[in-house]
Amino acid sequence: MDAERQEGDLEAVRAAVEPAVRVYQRHGPVLRAVTEAGASNPEVAARGAELRRRFNELATDSLGKLPGLRENPPADVAESARALNLLNEAYLRDAFGHEPRLSAEAAIQTLTEIWAAFLDRRPAPPKSPDAR
Repeated sequence: MDAERQEGDLEAVRAAVEPAVRVYQRHGPVLRAVTEAGASNPEVAARGAELRRRFNELATDSLGKLPGLRENPPADVAESARALNLLNEAYLRDAFGHEPRLSAEAAIQTLTEIWAAFLDRRPAPPKSPDAR
């Protein structure tokens, strides 16, 4: 990935990550409680699943539009988006679901670096004929 494109991608990732971090920073304990309530309340669970589905669709669509990812796509963009969203959700719930254990800036930087590492993927090596 060339430096100019990489810088632009990092800015875009940071801009996408920051609002979620700020929401968890402000409302982390409530969001944790809602997630926990979903374990025993089917209606809460269904609403949470619908919200995650919409975030997954948004991430899938956004990832699919990135030129660098189109050049070297993951095996399944939708599953990659889902995994990254689940990582975000669990990380932010851990970071801000009780007393905040780190600053919002540290969370933004960490998630930006994780997403950037995914976006700066290298081509997968060819599969060995013996691979299963």
